[in-house]
Amino acid sequence: MLGRGALVAQQVSAAAQSQIASLLAEKASRTPAQQKMDSQLIYFAAQSGNQAISAVVKNLQVDLNLDQGGQVLVDIKGTVSPELLAFIGKSAEGEQRLSQV
Repeated sequence: MLGRGALVAQQVSAAAQSQIASLLAEKASRTPAQQKMDSQLIYFAAQSGNQAISAVVKNLQVDLNLDQGGQVLVDIKGTVSPELLAFIGKSAEGEQRLSQV
């Protein structure tokens, strides 16, 4: 007798299983900084740079709210220092809104 998990696994196509395994491998290979980021941002950044998400998955539908310029508003949490503000200022494109909490 098969358990529920085994039955579900049998119903998932080989292609889907390959995609899942590839996404799990991509997730395991992330840098410490990427591990702190939402997967949606990582996938959006990859696709924006015409890069595949993983070895098997070329693109995914991401759920992000883009502004009219195609940019995403993100919240960055960290200890505010002059160095951090300088880094953000040098790295940012366009107008940035910074607030201290």
